[in-house]
Amino acid sequence: MEQKKKRRFGLIGTITWDTIQLASGKKWQALGGILYQAACLSALGAEVCLFSNAGSEIWPKIKKVIKNWPGLRINGLKIIHGPGNQVHLYYPKHGERRERLKWSVPPLSLSQIWPFLREIDFLIAVFNSGFDLDFYSWRQIIQARSFPLWLDIHSLALSPNFGLRKYEGLESWPAWAEGIDYLQVNEREASCLLGKPNRKPSLDDLNHLADQALALGLKAIFITLGKRGVFVITPENREILEPEEEFRVVDTTGCGDCLASATCLKLLEGKSPLEAARFGLFVASHMVKVKGVSSTFTFLKRMASELKEKTKIKAKN
Repeated sequence: MEQKKKRRFGLIGTITWDTIQLASGKKWQALGGILYQAACLSALGAEVCLFSNAGSEIWPKIKKVIKNWPGLRINGLKIIHGPGNQVHLYYPKHGERRERLKWSVPPLSLSQIWPFLREIDFLIAVFNSGFDLDFYSWRQIIQARSFPLWLDIHSLALSPNFGLRKYEGLESWPAWAEGIDYLQVNEREASCLLGKPNRKPSLDDLNHLADQALALGLKAIFITLGKRGVFVITPENREILEPEEEFRVVDTTGCGDCLASATCLKLLEGKSPLEAARFGLFVASHMVKVKGVSSTFTFLKRMASELKEKTKIKAKN
């Protein structure tokens, strides 16, 4: 019997070297950025083509982490001289995290991505740094694509500078989102898209943003709400999905990334946005129990059989 071909994801983003500090004073350093999406997809059995620039000083750490990730291709990865993308993330006891950018790699070139576009079945683009890809190259990819496309706005909503970065209005977001299928933002990023970066969005605000996104032809918008879950919007339905369980929080870094990857995995399998997001939220809610990309991969690899069984049970019901 002929073996079924695995579907291949493309991942556009930046590999970061993060210094994470909690309000308690606890601090650690770790790889992050697009590696969270890669870890999740690889652990759950997908093939992944990674498009990213990485600093030569952190490349040995990256190579050590990803060497046993099955299905991960790094043809689109370029090593850039220097320390790479360095970020300091501070998580206060209350409110949004604060980010300081200490170093950045240059944007991806279109030539790193273009030759491989015919080989992928689904493209996830995450603007981890905000400088990951220039607007012209992004529009070229959208116009040439023959696959579903997911955009995580992320740091496009931050001020484009080194040092402390602040959330800014991003009224130009429709130019970035037009022609894609799926859009991901958190609440603070949603405020930036609405031109009100310092105001917590109401449900009416989120629905207004959803109306604008749907008018562009998007199939679904996913607004992450932290521990409250995710707001899923489609032309037919709008629903806030809440986590089924709460776990003791070790680290929340990468949870939204895993939600996105797991959701995209199910979208590619033909699930509806709502069904896919339920699976993504289930995965993400468990990820608070671990810290770092290596632990994320190991945990999800162990959990893969349980996730498959959960999917079967859901299908029967």
